[in-house]
Amino acid sequence: MTTFHLEAPIRRIDPPQRAATDITIRTRYMIMLLEYDRGIPFSHTCMAAVSQWTLLAGYLVVPGTFTSLQRLNEFSGASATVVRAIQNPPLLAIACICFFAGASAMSWLAWRWRFNDIWLSHLFRPTLLNALAGLLTTLVNIYSAQDGDWSIMALLTVILTATVMVVSGTLTAYFYFFKLAEIKKEHEADMILESRLRWRRELELQS
Repeated sequence: MTTFHLEAPIRRIDPPQRAATDITIRTRYMIMLLEYDRGIPFSHTCMAAVSQWTLLAGYLVVPGTFTSLQRLNEFSGASATVVRAIQNPPLLAIACICFFAGASAMSWLAWRWRFNDIWLSHLFRPTLLNALAGLLTTLVNIYSAQDGDWSIMALLTVILTATVMVVSGTLTAYFYFFKLAEIKKEHEADMILESRLRWRRELELQS
């Protein structure tokens, strides 16, 4: 005798559809992040990289203009002092051009995207590292090639490089640890508010 088993049809239960809401919040952090990812032209990113490398080139070229074991009391006359204080005037001109061009490009980029704290926090970070590398290179040149002789050019180079390093470090810390941190907190608060409003709206639509 054959036995037939009748199986009940299986009902497919679809998951409940989420109620559609029209609540959308765009925070300042989201706008800055979208602009940083898609709004900033690639040419500006390349310009920032080139300007930072140009500043680094200026830092590395300047130590080649230091005097070699010459003291200021050996100089006679102002013109002779200037000529003998600089070992290689063409290198000094190249270093000044590199520094001026790099600093001008960095300043223009910072002004152009002054409302995007994400871009600014990334812009000055390589400048800080390059200035630190330039300062270390200058100190190594003074205490190795120049036997610790602090000429006028060496002193000016250390002051200029240290100033750029301090300014870049201050700007990086300000935009990353203060401005950007404040915007992130504001973004998190807005996201929590959006989720609460969306949840309340869904309850209203389901009731």
